[in-house]
Amino acid sequence: MSDITPAAAFGHVPQIRTFFDRQYAAHERYWWRGENRYSVDPMVHTEFHATLLAVAARRGPGVALDLGAGEGADAIRLAKLGYQVDAVEVSAVACEHSHPGFAPHVHSHIKLIAARSTGRAGDQ
Repeated sequence: MSDITPAAAFGHVPQIRTFFDRQYAAHERYWWRGENRYSVDPMVHTEFHATLLAVAARRGPGVALDLGAGEGADAIRLAKLGYQVDAVEVSAVACEHSHPGFAPHVHSHIKLIAARSTGRAGDQ
């Protein structure tokens, strides 16, 4: 059993946000920079993403939650497969990078949520 309660884990959010804000600000694209970034073809992805895409495609359209969405590549790929996606990201810089990256033909399937809560009373 962990010594960290869920509420205590939120105390690290500011440091995590700062780290990723700096990383995303330093790069035009922090994660995969390949031209097939938004492809739903499993053959052009890592084994993990290929498996995710194959399972998502086999299951068919549904609802997905992308926690730690970063620049939104996973959300875009799932939306291209017909999923309604809530993409949650703690880094405001990542959210700024992702917004123009959400292809117009899938934008209506993605809701981008910039996480702001630190777990302190009064945060929303």
